[in-house]
Amino acid sequence: MANRLASRLEAAFWSLQSLTWDDYLVLPEFQAEVDTTARLLAERLDGPRRVLDLGCGTGSHSLALAGLGCTVAALRRRLERFNESR
Repeated sequence: MANRLASRLEAAFWSLQSLTWDDYLVLPEFQAEVDTTARLLAERLDGPRRVLDLGCGTGSHSLALAGLGCTVAALRRRLERFNESR
């Protein structure tokens, strides 16, 4: 019972979070974080620079990594937001 309640609370939290997520994506701070994270990851890849981005969201990190020359496969779990992935 408690496990199902926790699962429902978590789902409700993320549903509410998603209502304002797009506002966060346009902030300069978000883009700076994406660029820094992608650069740090890309610098640490040896050999073929291939990345599997599980839970890619809107694809911001995947796009940044691709822009740095990585081959990226990005997957989303929830199909209703998949169209928003780039």
